[in-house]
Amino acid sequence: MIQKLRIEIIDGCDENANKLWPSRIMNESYNMDIEDTEISISSKEVWGALRALETVLQMVYKDEFGGYMIFKGSVVDGPLFSHRGMLLDTGRNFMPIETLRKMIVGDVIFSIVFSVFRISWLWSK
Repeated sequence: MIQKLRIEIIDGCDENANKLWPSRIMNESYNMDIEDTEISISSKEVWGALRALETVLQMVYKDEFGGYMIFKGSVVDGPLFSHRGMLLDTGRNFMPIETLRKMIVGDVIFSIVFSVFRISWLWSK
């Protein structure tokens, strides 16, 4: 059972030294170790810690008794490209509002790590 979560952000969270909002030069890489009772996360910037926490949420599963489990191990991860995006062109490809809402507000967009997300609402010749 996990009893402790340790997060180390090497560059700290000083807004005067580092931007605390997303940018093209943000460092999203992280190292994570999952042991019997502790999860340790180390990242250079706050963005790596955020991505590591998202990974933890994706790794947790329910066992046959309804308890929450996570496998022990190590993860070293970071984006391959700084620009990872998607363009949703609803001007030329109609989508119902409910589908768009599920994509934007639901888990679809947040389960995929994008740095840019654009929607084209109108189309004209």
